[in-house]
Amino acid sequence: MTDNVRAQLYLAIDTGGVDALPALLAEVAVACVRLTVASEADVPVAVACRAYCHERDIPLVIAAGDDLAIMVARESGADGVHLIGSPKAAPWVRDQLGDDVIVGIDPGPSRHDALIAAESGADYVSLNEDWPEDGGVPDEIVWWSQMIETPMVVENAGDAARAALLREMVEFVMTDAGGARAMEAALV
Repeated sequence: MTDNVRAQLYLAIDTGGVDALPALLAEVAVACVRLTVASEADVPVAVACRAYCHERDIPLVIAAGDDLAIMVARESGADGVHLIGSPKAAPWVRDQLGDDVIVGIDPGPSRHDALIAAESGADYVSLNEDWPEDGGVPDEIVWWSQMIETPMVVENAGDAARAALLREMVEFVMTDAGGARAMEAALV
């Protein structure tokens, strides 16, 4: 359950955005950076990203398929992984990387899988719900914020107006580099 929460920015970038990261992190308050990688060849980029993040005490998580995310996180010294569609993966990740890693899981559209991810020990669960046309917050996000203690990342707030609705409801609002400044202003 989410009491006295103030949403923070969760920045998602791919390897092409790492060069702009130092300047962005100097200007915008980011709680976590998620780097999406495509192959083992991205380890050096992940190492650079980790250095930029750790200069500002910001954790870095690696997003990719399960085995690739584990390998790149291990090789780069990242703080954890973000996995998609693997609701029971948290214990396995900790067996691979240690008990102190961050395990984020995007379970897909199933409430059941989201609950399994939370119960299996995920540090956060990502939700990517359809937004209603009336401008309100998706029911699943409201439900999660009222009923579940595991932190939530809202993947698709999409704009500052939606982020403002989430400001005291969720722990993290995902943004890309292009939307970071507007989203930060909406969360203040």
